[in-house]
Amino acid sequence: MEQERARTAEALEQDRWRYLRETVGRLLTRRFGPLSPEDEAALNGASIDALEAVPDHIFTASSAAEVLRAIGA
Repeated sequence: MEQERARTAEALEQDRWRYLRETVGRLLTRRFGPLSPEDEAALNGASIDALEAVPDHIFTASSAAEVLRAIGA
């Protein structure tokens, strides 16, 4: 029972990360155009906390790479 709860919590966290990753990717693409392979790789390695910080930087940055550097991705 406890293992099942842990797996459920882990699955929910993975779903949350996937949703944030997709949303941030769409936002960056709409703002800056297609993402480079390096930007995609940085997004794929970003933590939930980093992805949640994107709105703090997306309107003041001049590129997707700048946003990703600012969030530590």
